[in-house]
Amino acid sequence: MTALLLFAAQPERITNLRSAAVGLGPGGISNKGAAALRFTYSHAPSTAVDITLVSAHLAAHEPCVQQRNQDWESLVRRLVFDASTSTGTSASTNTTTPAPPHIQSDTSEATPLLSHAIDSGGGVAPAASGIYSPASHLLVMGDLNYRTATSIPTAHDYAHAFPHTEADLPVFLTRDQLSAERAAGNTLHGLVEAPVTFPPTYKYATTPQSSTTGSSGKAGMWNWARHRWPSWCDRILWLPVGGEVDVVPYNYTSIPAIAFSDHQPVALHASLPSLVVGEREGIRARPPFPVDGEWRVKRQNAVAREQLVGYAIVGMTTPAGVAVAGCVVFGVVMLWWTIFA
Repeated sequence: MTALLLFAAQPERITNLRSAAVGLGPGGISNKGAAALRFTYSHAPSTAVDITLVSAHLAAHEPCVQQRNQDWESLVRRLVFDASTSTGTSASTNTTTPAPPHIQSDTSEATPLLSHAIDSGGGVAPAASGIYSPASHLLVMGDLNYRTATSIPTAHDYAHAFPHTEADLPVFLTRDQLSAERAAGNTLHGLVEAPVTFPPTYKYATTPQSSTTGSSGKAGMWNWARHRWPSWCDRILWLPVGGEVDVVPYNYTSIPAIAFSDHQPVALHASLPSLVVGEREGIRARPPFPVDGEWRVKRQNAVAREQLVGYAIVGMTTPAGVAVAGCVVFGVVMLWWTIFA
């Protein structure tokens, strides 16, 4: 399950809000996947910038580097902003001031929680496009799941290879799979990242360990789980503009105070410049992978599989589900007995 929440101090500055989603699990279901938003942010009366935000959760486990790379390719091909994902038309045709987002009162799961009154200038819905766009900034974030090894750690690894002090981090960072795969041109094409100066964000033990002692014999700074390599799974990257004016990162850090999970969240504070025509070239206009022409059908089929899996889980794990399943089995047996006995 992957989600993306957008908070705005001045929601009236956000227009043309569109959403997209893709499943990256088996059969395209969303146990792994990505959610995305694209919108226009007006930071001055005559100045606006388009922003695309992608929250992704890629394949897990140390050896699955190639699967994570394949997940990224599938994301680029099938995470599509379609005209039908726009959240409505302007509530008033007599004004150019957009209405702020509001919470839907309709509780149907088919209705987006966040709706928006849109004025796209003339009322023409934007065309379908992938996450790369000549006119939009692109930021990708989430549990990208790239690790620091391709095998499960041993007790010896925990004592001698895990980072247990801040002095261990620079050398340990050289093991980072994401940095290596990006440098090889295998994933997150064209995106860049601020320097990583925080400790690995995964995997923390949610209960105290019997010992967190490293090879130095001193207590370690972090409560690592012993069966997974500490890794910088959680990342935020962006597509640079190029030229003299570019994205400016001010702070890129983890948040250890939020400790209810085996991950630690990360945060990025940055400023985004306006895009101009001369900067809308390169990978923005020529993405690394084309949009899959069958993305819509594949997503519809995946949703049907998700519903089937959901009903099966309910049927096997809840008292009501077990009761219904038992009644169905009993009915089938009785029907067979009536016909063939």
